[in-house]
Amino acid sequence: MDCDLLAEMLVDQTELLFRHGPHKQIGKSARGECFVLRCLARSPAPLLPSDLSEQIHASTARIAVVLNRLERKGFVSRAIDTADRRRILVTLTEAGREYTETVRAQLCENMKCLLEELGEQDAQEYLRITKRILRITQSSVNKARHSVRGDW
Repeated sequence: MDCDLLAEMLVDQTELLFRHGPHKQIGKSARGECFVLRCLARSPAPLLPSDLSEQIHASTARIAVVLNRLERKGFVSRAIDTADRRRILVTLTEAGREYTETVRAQLCENMKCLLEELGEQDAQEYLRITKRILRITQSSVNKARHSVRGDW
């Protein structure tokens, strides 16, 4: 197996996937505003901006910019924590929840069409491989975090 050639082909294919169709939409939703909204939607309680920063692996300054935009759109609200007035709690508004659900439903519908086109066997195989890649990459990231810190 020529891993160098396969790696180049995978990079090319991945770039193309993320330029078209549902993968493009998923790529967009996996960063910035949409990702912050998904984090808030999944959380049973309000989050601190630092929590969002940690989950998204973005600076607190970047999170502040995203939260400002989302607040202007009416998708999130920020309030001072009554238990600790130094902390700001971020909550998803009803409009933010509806928007998040709409985007998620659209992504799922688009992905469903893709999976139907693949057929059951290929769809199952695609999901299996995707899960395995995710486990490998998460393991690699965790190992890198515990090793020497710095730019890679």
